Amino acid sequence: MPEHRYRGYQPEVMHFSSEKKSNRGRVFLFVYNLFFYTLTIGVLVMAVMFAFSSKSEASILGYRFYTVLTSSMKPTKDSQPGGFDAGDVTIVKMIKGSDAKEGDIVTYAVGDEGSFLTHRLIEKIGEMEGREGNFVITKGDANNSKDPPINEDRIMGKVIYAIPKLGNAIEFVRGQFWACLVCLLSIFGFFIVLKAYLFSDEETAKSKHYPNYS
Repeated sequence: MPEHRYRGYQPEVMHFSSEKKSNRGRVFLFVYNLFFYTLTIGVLVMAVMFAFSSKSEASILGYRFYTVLTSSMKPTKDSQPGGFDAGDVTIVKMIKGSDAKEGDIVTYAVGDEGSFLTHRLIEKIGEMEGREGNFVITKGDANNSKDPPINEDRIMGKVIYAIPKLGNAIEFVRGQFWACLVCLLSIFGFFIVLKAYLFSDEETAKSKHYPNYS
């Protein structure tokens, strides 16, 4: 009888255990990518806030970030929504003073030294000390007294959102910058090496399971 030879052919064998390992690998890869890219985006957002929060005049796409230094806007039982506490970061949308409405939480310039105050606008008036004009009165939600009237031109913007305690984190990073940078780079390096180690083994296993036929 003629002898038949089959060169380069190996029967494909599917193992249930290998399928389970492959599924676990896909789940791990999904979790890894989710964590890695979330961390990356978080670092970028923190970097932007870190850069702009220290510069009162800096803005990005019409928004500014301010770290809250006092508890004058801390929510109380009777206050309107939108309050925040010391250590929070406020996201302020730049607007004209004439566009601010009663109830808005506005950020406005105080004095001529680049200081800012963020309180709730509670009243608009057309006269102050016998002078006609466009003036506003503000008040901190946690304060008992109103602020002195100011010209609406001093208003820089209104608060649209407050991120709790992020200001504390930014101040910590600013004070321990190099230590935080080394820690962050170590975390990134660990996950990059972990991914390379785990999935290089999986690719090697696949190449052995599905050989090239010649």
